Amino acid sequence: MTTLMEHLESFNRKERFFLIGDARGNRAFQLSADFRARLSEAFGIEPPSSAFVAMDYHLDWIHASLFLTQQGRF
Repeated sequence: MTTLMEHLESFNRKERFFLIGDARGNRAFQLSADFRARLSEAFGIEPPSSAFVAMDYHLDWIHASLFLTQQGRF
């Protein structure tokens, strides 16, 4: 079964996401260790190393991803 995150990643196909990620040397837009440490200190949470920046996600992408996940399709 495809997970919510896999569905969201499949919708995220905008050129700017790839351009900015590639230009910054971080194609997956993952959070840096330093940023995760600052989040941990500020909020008392431990973001996983797989955490990433979700840039410009549309509400219809989120809705469709949630729907597909609940339907167990694709």
